[in-house]
Amino acid sequence: DWIREFVDILFSNMDTLLIYFILLLVIIFVFGSIVVGAYNLGFTHSMNYFMNSATNVSYAQSMLITARKNVVYHLVNIFILTPINLAITAFVIFALNLLTDAKMILLGLFVAVFVYSALNALKLALFGGWIPAMVVKNYGVFAGLKENFRVCGRRFAYTYCTAFGLTLLVLAVNIFGGICTFGVALIFTIPASVCAMSIFNLVSYYTSIGQRYYADATSICAPKRQEFTDQFNNHKYFI
Repeated sequence: DWIREFVDILFSNMDTLLIYFILLLVIIFVFGSIVVGAYNLGFTHSMNYFMNSATNVSYAQSMLITARKNVVYHLVNIFILTPINLAITAFVIFALNLLTDAKMILLGLFVAVFVYSALNALKLALFGGWIPAMVVKNYGVFAGLKENFRVCGRRFAYTYCTAFGLTLLVLAVNIFGGICTFGVALIFTIPASVCAMSIFNLVSYYTSIGQRYYADATSICAPKRQEFTDQFNNHKYFI
């Protein structure tokens, strides 16, 4: 009787409950996106300190420093990158549906991996400098997005090809690692893959703006543009 009464109440208030259910899903999606994506800005901030001045800043401290900016970034990110991620998912599903024959399943997986890698590399090449611009130059969310578009075209082909290869490598490590260890290795490979993508974006941005960075405590990498500037500064006194 109690169950029947509960079901009757649900059906009699279905219109109102549907609205609240949709709002609940939106809140969960927004809050979940902020929580799940919080690592990116904090990790990039911590890595930037080391690459810029060989200074170690803890991940927890970086998370606290970037907390406010992280919330704004992910609220904007929902409207910009979420449709792109959904489009990538749709293309991958479409690629799988093209190969409906059971004998072509393996080939379909390779096609799906290739399509995902190509589209994800395009996303990294177009938007990969957004967070690094916010961290390296301390820009706001919209100023960082504008700076990202300003510099992304300087080495677009090189960045895209490298991002494509990195995405293939990350997928291969996670797929084969997960299969060979029955999913146990994913506990380590997925966080490592996420960190590798963040480091790639940061290095690509440093290279695009021609800024030196520490590869380790004793090695400094100088992009070609910065090397040319150094050579000019060294020789202009002789001219």
